[in-house]
Amino acid sequence: MQSFQDMVLAVLSRFESKFIPAIFEKIGDRYFYIEKSLTATWTTAAASCRNMGGFLASFGSEQEFNALRKHLSDRKTYWLGINDRKNEQEFISAASGKPPKFVKWHPTEPNNHNNEDCVSLYSGKMFDSSCSALYYWICQADTEV
Repeated sequence: MQSFQDMVLAVLSRFESKFIPAIFEKIGDRYFYIEKSLTATWTTAAASCRNMGGFLASFGSEQEFNALRKHLSDRKTYWLGINDRKNEQEFISAASGKPPKFVKWHPTEPNNHNNEDCVSLYSGKMFDSSCSALYYWICQADTEV
């Protein structure tokens, strides 16, 4: 006989799977997709995430950031869903439209060198980058952050 807790977990699992595209992987408490084969501009990466049912990723905490980092290559650069495209130095999450809850800037960033408005991640640090650069990307399956 199945316990009540097991039944609730089974129902929640089925409920989650209806709303989280199968391509997303649970990392920590949230679902992410990491593009490892293709590169794109920030705008194209954002559109790709939207087509998958998500948004370019932002992080809710350092713990979440560190959990996701374990799935990344330190030799690749990834687009994140953080940008200051509307107002310089006012970084927002593409998913929520709010300031990001967690950032881990490289010590010299953000520097807006050559009008950089989109945030990338390389080797565990965030950089403001030209939105037209070609990078891999990370999507999130929610609008939490």
